[in-house]
Amino acid sequence: IDEVHMLTREAFNALLKTLEEPPPHVKFIFATTEADKIPITILSRCQRFDFAGIGMGQLIERLKEIVAGEKREADDEALALIARRAAGSMRDGQSLLDQLLAFAPGRLTVDEVNRLLGSAGEERVAAIAQAVLRRDAPLALSLVSEAIDRGAQLGELLDQLTEYWRDLLVTHVAGPDRIDVSLTGERKKRLAEEARQIRLDSLLAGLEMLSTARQRLRGTTHGRVLLE
Repeated sequence: IDEVHMLTREAFNALLKTLEEPPPHVKFIFATTEADKIPITILSRCQRFDFAGIGMGQLIERLKEIVAGEKREADDEALALIARRAAGSMRDGQSLLDQLLAFAPGRLTVDEVNRLLGSAGEERVAAIAQAVLRRDAPLALSLVSEAIDRGAQLGELLDQLTEYWRDLLVTHVAGPDRIDVSLTGERKKRLAEEARQIRLDSLLAGLEMLSTARQRLRGTTHGRVLLE
């Protein structure tokens, strides 16, 4: 039973007797992303298995194998972007790769992935973040406008900025090499420099604003105003 937490209390009560004395040839498997909503009377009669997300490295390696198996080519940065978008889900990563390979005529590049996903390039996201950190509002608004004009979706851009702020926060409190962040090489060095120049409470406030804007985006037709 998928998304079993959506069953009503009456439905759970009806299941209870069957779970206590199941037929010998039957196994019940309950799947849910919200185990806290399952009544304790049900949980106490089940074996519980919690599945964790898959790491970025494993996701990228598997995507590389698929690309090679399909006799296609893809940039490592493009696959890393797909893996980040999958957020620990191998199924989502493979499904997204399948769609992108179907629409990309040749080699799969970062620009192609950004264009098809409606996301902004990492350099543009970093530039917007730097403008905000420098309190350069005109530049920040100009960069946001350019990203939107190039096809970036508002929700995607907010998600990318949230991810960048998360990387800033992790780098600020733990250092660039302590915990995995989504940027590497020169970008990671630049991230470390930025993280040293901003206070923790400012980073937390920024994350709160981005998160709030993302939630409010779902219920408004004035998304650009919220983003700006």
